[in-house]
Amino acid sequence: MPIFGQGIFGRTISYGLELGDAFYALMSFVAFVVFMILINLKKIKSNLKSKRTVAIFVYLTIIFFSYSFTVGRGIEYAWNGEILYPSTQGQEKNNDYKSSTLELGNGDDVIVNLEDVKMDIIYLKRLLDLCSSEEINALITNGNKFPGTDLYELTAHTESPVYTYPSFQITTVPHEETNGYVITIKNVKSDLSFTIGEEWGLYFQGLIGHYMIIDEGTGTMRDLSVYDLQEQKVVFKNGYVGSLEMIEGKIHFLDQVQIEKESEKPECPQEIIDIGYGIGYVEKLIYDIEKGKMKRTGEYQCWYFE
Repeated sequence: MPIFGQGIFGRTISYGLELGDAFYALMSFVAFVVFMILINLKKIKSNLKSKRTVAIFVYLTIIFFSYSFTVGRGIEYAWNGEILYPSTQGQEKNNDYKSSTLELGNGDDVIVNLEDVKMDIIYLKRLLDLCSSEEINALITNGNKFPGTDLYELTAHTESPVYTYPSFQITTVPHEETNGYVITIKNVKSDLSFTIGEEWGLYFQGLIGHYMIIDEGTGTMRDLSVYDLQEQKVVFKNGYVGSLEMIEGKIHFLDQVQIEKESEKPECPQEIIDIGYGIGYVEKLIYDIEKGKMKRTGEYQCWYFE
């Protein structure tokens, strides 16, 4: 039977209740004492039925405690698929996590693991402690909030995120007069930069190679633009509704379309028909960034336009 309570000190076996583990330590001690008393009683030694009763007691006790320090472990050290917490194997896995760095007001950097959803809760607790006790100047993390685009390192300085790629650094600053951001693009190798969005705020949507994807607008009907950062110019612009989806270097989106033939019009859902106005149609379009060509799919949907 494991040495209960070790999770409080050595953090090798834990019930995930911090000081509450002491209750389990007491229970295990009581169970052990009862077991020792029972197996030494002469009546039990000479009685087969009593022996079976003791065996059942032992098995149930083992099942209960085993469940409690594994899948039934408390939220303090929630079950992470490993019996030992944290185990050597778990520490090795932590080294493989994409890391994040907190830059504190005193100039120190603290690295924490934020990427894996199975991340140990102890890291979250430490992060919360840092947030409450120190002034955080910046959060640096590896990740991607634009699925299908290139990975970047994000440095979040208050309201001005900086996206760092191998060849470019994208800085976004809130526009002073409109919604959106003023976007500055810096070539990492040449150290040259240029700025867009000064007249009207834009929304950065990620990078694919040397092409930058931009969203513009505040309503349901918006504009999609693709910038060639090497040429510093727009190579594609089109309206769209809904959301953008990047798949294997291609942008999938929907745009309003007029359908003349009744036979080609898709059936509208009842919830849109019930609105009674603003009903139209959209077509799925695909823009191949590398080839610079847009494909019409002929796939139509009924759409509500405000």
